[in-house]
Amino acid sequence: MNKWINSLCVLFFFFLLGAGQVTADTEPVEDLLVTNAWVRAMPPGSMMTAAYANFTNGGYSDVLITGFSSPQYRSVSLHQTTVDESGVSKMVEVTQLQLTAGEVMVLAPGGKHLMLMGAVNGNPDNVDIFITYGDKNIIKVGFPVEKR
Repeated sequence: MNKWINSLCVLFFFFLLGAGQVTADTEPVEDLLVTNAWVRAMPPGSMMTAAYANFTNGGYSDVLITGFSSPQYRSVSLHQTTVDESGVSKMVEVTQLQLTAGEVMVLAPGGKHLMLMGAVNGNPDNVDIFITYGDKNIIKVGFPVEKR
């Protein structure tokens, strides 16, 4: 019986040692996750298109996205589609995107989206987009080109 209790105590100790305590100061493994990324396919010769994705802040503090770029486009910028009182739809550039801890921001047709302008070397099958956030963190995300 004593061996069983000792074994249980040892297992419990290792469990506590491995579990660790999660606090607001703990750094997450990934603080910005980009999923469901895609670029709208355009006819050959088109110089611009739009990109969409879900941005998830998996961290414990806010994430501020400050920029986008791509080697395949001269300009990548975040826009919001709005409709005014008269029913006219227009796009407004958004300079930053703030995500609170745990927040998911969906970039979708008719809402927030990335404008890719000035295609370089034709229309690719996949677009690499570099996303700048936080304290100059940069991630590269592949956006497949799809007909939707």
